[in-house]
Amino acid sequence: MNKELVARNLLHQRTSRGLTQEQLAEQAGVTARTIQRVEAAAGTPQLTTLALLASALGISVQELAQAPVADTPSRPAAKDNGTLALLHLLPLLGLVVPFAHVLAPLFFWLYARPLDVRLDTQGRAVVNFQVAMTLGIGLGVGLLVLCFPVGALLLLGCYGLVLGMSLVNARRALRNQPVHYPLALPVLRTATGEVDS
Repeated sequence: MNKELVARNLLHQRTSRGLTQEQLAEQAGVTARTIQRVEAAAGTPQLTTLALLASALGISVQELAQAPVADTPSRPAAKDNGTLALLHLLPLLGLVVPFAHVLAPLFFWLYARPLDVRLDTQGRAVVNFQVAMTLGIGLGVGLLVLCFPVGALLLLGCYGLVLGMSLVNARRALRNQPVHYPLALPVLRTATGEVDS
């Protein structure tokens, strides 16, 4: 792997999207120092690091590691974005079917993760967020017995977050923008994304 080519491609892809190193680091789940080292060609990046960066940029690892830098950023096919949007909308089934907000995206992720690194990364994020919401909903149900107003507020807040985050992130996936789930618990962990020296 040519680390200078990777450095040029990463810099081009990041700046063409108007992202700072810190913003890309947050979206990819790596440190800003990792981005600095890759863009400076200070070390050979691990394949897992490239996968995380490519996913955050909405491109393939090959485009980051091998392809010549293009004048315009590459965008995946609309079909891929539609599949990503479906992944983010699946938790809405939990509004009518118990535990479907966790199980539907989990099974979809297990099936689709080998197909695309973005499906793997975003699927982990969806499932991690839904697990956190399940715990919040369980706590809310328990609090309904002890202190009804607090339990009711917690339940409404959790269901509101599930609905809101599903819709917002489905829209962002359709537009090939980075997705974000607050309050997610790292149940399904990703690779570290650090760069070898």
